[in-house]
Amino acid sequence: AVLLAILVVSPLLPLIPLHTDEPTAMDVMLTRIEEPLMSLSSDANNADATIANQESENIASGLWVRYCAYIYIVGVVVALCIYMFRLLTLMRVIRRSQRITHPIVPKDVHLMLDMRIKQPSSWMHWIFIGPIDLMQNAETVLRHELAHVRMKHSWDVILCDLTCHLLWCLPFAWMLRQDLVDVHEFQADEAVLQSGVTLEDYEHLLVRKAVQTQILP
Repeated sequence: AVLLAILVVSPLLPLIPLHTDEPTAMDVMLTRIEEPLMSLSSDANNADATIANQESENIASGLWVRYCAYIYIVGVVVALCIYMFRLLTLMRVIRRSQRITHPIVPKDVHLMLDMRIKQPSSWMHWIFIGPIDLMQNAETVLRHELAHVRMKHSWDVILCDLTCHLLWCLPFAWMLRQDLVDVHEFQADEAVLQSGVTLEDYEHLLVRKAVQTQILP
């Protein structure tokens, strides 16, 4: 709830007018920058040169702002194109997969089997699983993915992804997305443990999924 509130409230904060009696840190910094310029402009002997310098600085700063805006727009377009490509890839996986049934999977959830899937995952009301997990860890894995489906984690990820793509140059947006995904995994793990799976068995499963075929001492 806190992470989602950050996504919703943050764009609204700049619309709230705030007034302070004391100068803010930004005001102090701007004053330090403006004072040398003011002292230069007060020099009558260099008035013409100062005006010319200020005009050239304004033009240069305007160009930099324009270039930064172009870079930002290009970044947004590229990020959205990559996101659309990922959605198209997901649609292809849905089309090529075989829908199967399992006793613990309700009818409104589509369980899709694909031989090329190495890690089980879910999106909206689709669950994707590979043959190895279906044969060895089906019930535990499906309970984990069903928790994602029931809690509608896909909608949270969509909201966070759109925020990250619009703010692609802001590292904190991507950090928040990772935090949100981590919380989703903790919630799904808790749902698995509450379903009756023992903690030790689930820990062993997570270790096996993490290392795959690697052998650790």
